[in-house]
Amino acid sequence: QGNTAIYTRQDRAGTKYGYECPEERDYWPYISPWADIAMLTSNTKSFNVKPRYDCIETRNDVRTSTKFNNEVNCTSHGGKWLLLYSYLEKAPGYTTQASCERASNSQY
Repeated sequence: QGNTAIYTRQDRAGTKYGYECPEERDYWPYISPWADIAMLTSNTKSFNVKPRYDCIETRNDVRTSTKFNNEVNCTSHGGKWLLLYSYLEKAPGYTTQASCERASNSQY
């Protein structure tokens, strides 16, 4: 094993395979100070444009995360199976939390 950066825990011999970087391959996505500005995809029905169902549970008057991923299990354990939309699609005029809360007149 050598003392340079090419010798990693994944590749103690330091061998190379084309342009592959073992650290990036094994740890992606990895912590970085950079933020992605775009994600290119051929999936036109992502959550950004398509609503999805989710189970909403309430315990002690607090909404909690759920482990149920289908309507039967959700409703049989007291949850509500609701269709969720991207808030940007339904309320494009509310760009801050305060403006959204002011417009809300119902409690969940």
